[in-house]
Amino acid sequence: MSNFYALIGHPLSHSLSPIIHRSLFDISGRGDFSYELRDFSPDTLYERLTALMHEVGGLNVTIPHKQAIIPFLDGLHGDAAVYGAVNTVAAENGQFYGYNTDGEGFLYALKAGGLVLRGRVAVLGAGGAGRTCAIEAARKGCDVVCVCRNAAAGEQLVRDIHMMVPGASCAHTARFEDVQGDIDLLVNATPCGMFPHCDDSPVDSAQLARVGTLLDLIYNPARTMLMQLAEEAGVRTAGGMPMLVAQAAAAHRIWFGTEFSDDDISKVIIHASLALNHGRNIVLCGFMGCGKSTVGKLAGEISGQAFTDMDEYISEQAGGRSVAEIFADEGEDGFRRRERDACVQLAAQSGLIIATGGGCVINPENRRILAQSGVIVFIDSPLDIIISRLEGDDSRPMLKTHSISQLYHTRREIYRKAADIIINGSSSEEIARQITAQFAAQ
Repeated sequence: MSNFYALIGHPLSHSLSPIIHRSLFDISGRGDFSYELRDFSPDTLYERLTALMHEVGGLNVTIPHKQAIIPFLDGLHGDAAVYGAVNTVAAENGQFYGYNTDGEGFLYALKAGGLVLRGRVAVLGAGGAGRTCAIEAARKGCDVVCVCRNAAAGEQLVRDIHMMVPGASCAHTARFEDVQGDIDLLVNATPCGMFPHCDDSPVDSAQLARVGTLLDLIYNPARTMLMQLAEEAGVRTAGGMPMLVAQAAAAHRIWFGTEFSDDDISKVIIHASLALNHGRNIVLCGFMGCGKSTVGKLAGEISGQAFTDMDEYISEQAGGRSVAEIFADEGEDGFRRRERDACVQLAAQSGLIIATGGGCVINPENRRILAQSGVIVFIDSPLDIIISRLEGDDSRPMLKTHSISQLYHTRREIYRKAADIIINGSSSEEIARQITAQFAAQ
């Protein structure tokens, strides 16, 4: 058997599959196996795939080849026949068979995110991933609504589900806003909101008030605009990285019979997430006095990354005036406008460590801007440490009108919801080491 494996699709420039599969190879004792990307455009598929199949022990398949590859295969097994799509190919005694592990990945992502597949489920998109999620929901007895602007594709999916799951409750609509009543689980299986179009969302915030939970299959960015809007509406959310890793782990079971534990999969999820985040800005948030600036400077010295204190940056842009002077001259509204402008300017850069002001990420718009190119880290320092550090500090404009304890308890939950990573501690040196360890190049 060949120890060479590959992913075919188009385009593939940002794929994390090599990192994920090489990690799985390492865990299973196959460190000498290789995994590469093969970017085949549709018009070259026949010629290039025919040659590749003489070299590989197995393949993964992604868009746009999940259906196009079927005529090249000697047969389909399991869910590949159900979904009419292949994402895994195994070589067996000189023949090639197609499998589909997306359904298993979908169910794992729900479990990993603490979400439950029951009740009324709306699936956005009727492509390969959308079909998988809608079919699995119908299999579990859910009331499924397929939301797809392509009427023909949506109606075909409904017909297929009724054929596969007799008696299934399933319907199609073109727009989510036309779906009546509450939704227990919303699944985004469209590319809307995927990097680099991070500002996009397939559903507006007004519609999310009737959603119970959300799974967004996008994994880049880790927290999409849709997820941020949903969280602001009080919706529990989960992203797509666990699905990506779990379906890859299922491919290894098909190829080698290897079973991975949840702990194994969690390690690979962390590894892939770190690789995805490498080169992005590290955005430090937290209550005033938690040590963001000190931590940021130390982390910059350890990692070699440039450090920016946002309040100092705003002061420079304001002609050298201090934050207190800007508050006095322009009021809090004036300062917050400058703060938003600073978020836009710094988010346009990459590889920075940014210490935000205590009130910066309280503004949802600032959170969205910073999350486009950065990973938000909440430094969760204890209140007693905060109070001891701020005692006698009269340079903080917000403390002239609010008590420390009042602001702390109001803001802490907002910081937690805004953060991609939460780090506890009171020692700036230890927190800086934790942050640099989290983001070390993989």
